[in-house]
Amino acid sequence: MTGCVRDSMQMNKLIAVKTGTNKFEFENQESLKWNGFFDVDTIRLILGNNGSGKTALLCDMAAYISSPVSTPRRAVYDDRETSSEKLSDEELERIGVIYFSPVPYRRRLPFRNRFVDASPRFGKVENSARAEQFYQVASDLELNASLRAEVCYEFELFKTVLAPALVVMSNLAGFQTAHKPVITFLSEYAKIQKKRQFVSSDYYENERLNIQIERLLDTCVLRLERFALSKLPRGKSNKLVMLAALTSVAKKIPDHDRIGRFFFNFFELASDGRYDEDKEVFDLLMMTYRATLNFIKVGAKDDIRKHPRSYSFAIGSAEEIKQIKMSTAAVEVRWTDQSSGVRALVDQFFLLRQGFVTMAGKKLKHVMVLIDEGDAYLHLEWQRRYISLLNKFLAGVKAEFDMKIVQVVVATHSPVITGDFPACMVTNLDDRVTPQNTFAAPLEDIILNSFGTAAIGEFAAEKINALHQRLEQGISSALDKLLLESIGDIGIKEALYCAPERRYS
Repeated sequence: MTGCVRDSMQMNKLIAVKTGTNKFEFENQESLKWNGFFDVDTIRLILGNNGSGKTALLCDMAAYISSPVSTPRRAVYDDRETSSEKLSDEELERIGVIYFSPVPYRRRLPFRNRFVDASPRFGKVENSARAEQFYQVASDLELNASLRAEVCYEFELFKTVLAPALVVMSNLAGFQTAHKPVITFLSEYAKIQKKRQFVSSDYYENERLNIQIERLLDTCVLRLERFALSKLPRGKSNKLVMLAALTSVAKKIPDHDRIGRFFFNFFELASDGRYDEDKEVFDLLMMTYRATLNFIKVGAKDDIRKHPRSYSFAIGSAEEIKQIKMSTAAVEVRWTDQSSGVRALVDQFFLLRQGFVTMAGKKLKHVMVLIDEGDAYLHLEWQRRYISLLNKFLAGVKAEFDMKIVQVVVATHSPVITGDFPACMVTNLDDRVTPQNTFAAPLEDIILNSFGTAAIGEFAAEKINALHQRLEQGISSALDKLLLESIGDIGIKEALYCAPERRYS
């Protein structure tokens, strides 16, 4: 009891955890000398080949540290002034755990009060916080990049909403139109639909017929689209904005016949005698239309791109995205210009930050962050910068949420990342690999000494070995000469040139 009172206001770094048969050290006597090397309290690296148990170890650590149930096999130690001591269950209640893995195939982790699985759910995640993280990552990466605001409508608006609605209208009592293109459309549309009745028993013939019908249908609807555009408000941007606004309204009022009936009556393209103006659709359309026009007028400044069905421009900041989300304008935020690597980093930092939001809400000031292959999907250059970015990001959220201690464990396959860590901060789960100095070491040395493998791909190695045998036997060919001259490693090339019998046939 005395120990609990002594440490009730004090927090110390964890230095080790025992999870049944496994033991992991967050610190050792050598790494403790490196205090302040990272901007967070500790970052530890786990290496190992596939099947070595990296993921299992991270999951065990998460389970044992965050478990509300005491177990005799659990032992977590922290760093005190004079020694290291085992934490009591009460002291463990002050520590939260955040786990993250970007890979789709991962273990399902149990729900716990002090545990957050921040891994992506692979659904659509769009909000201003994520966009804000994008601009922070872009700044850290020194990328001249931005998201885009797009006002657009798609051909599907006519094909799946307006055209079918016009056909339904044409069957109502009192339907009339003074426009020949509308009459022509209805006639052609009916003929095309009749062709669907001729179903063949042959699969391939059926598919051929369906493709032909869809092409005819698209051509027919395209003519209707062109005619409708000619009757909308003047100015290409006004026409585009009107149809973008109509698309937005159709999402909020998913009654296609109702939307189409309003559209054709309102713009006097066709009419039916019993129609009364739909005030709800009208008010919503006009509000969306005006808001969209105004947003374009104020926001469209940089990198404007115009296409027949879209108008887009660069978004300068996360604040502008917040304004988009809060407005009624028919404006979409697009990530299409961004590479998968940038998006992967943005998602990771955004989701980790959400984990810290949860920890702060639970008033947990000591957080253990466990990252399993966070460098997955990253370009080699960004793998090189990953630890620097992660260190900077986590230091920022530590300060933002007033965390006392943030400790990190990163599991990776990347030799590029390994070079950022002194050997005393690296745990290798492969028993066959002897620990070596990794910090700022050449990539080839890290691959050999930390991963126990060659820096040359297996396919290339097989080709080189076979080439060596042929050179030794004096039966090499012109293709072998080409292969020999293409070898990039000077040492390997010179060794092969020294083969006693070289002859190119």
